Amino acid sequence: MLEFSKEEDEMERPVLEIDEEEEDDLIQRVQDMRKKVEDQLGVGQNFNEDELKYEVLLEKVRQLSAERPEELASLCQALMDEEDGGNDNMTELAKKMAANAD
Repeated sequence: MLEFSKEEDEMERPVLEIDEEEEDDLIQRVQDMRKKVEDQLGVGQNFNEDELKYEVLLEKVRQLSAERPEELASLCQALMDEEDGGNDNMTELAKKMAANAD
């Protein structure tokens, strides 16, 4: 169980009173800062967040495949097995095709 000191119990959160004009100004400043950061990073009107997420994920997979190819292969195999619903239909089909080829 967590214990708190008396000092922590006595501490209050500061109350911020912001009037509507200050709130609008603050919102505008945050938007301006965001635009400035986006400009510095080279992302603008054509920025696609999903595309960026895809690129980051793809780079991580590339790095993983270079560092640990066996683990990636077993992960892919597990995903394919799960996609099949745990059935070994493809394995059975491959065995039948191999038997017929002989």
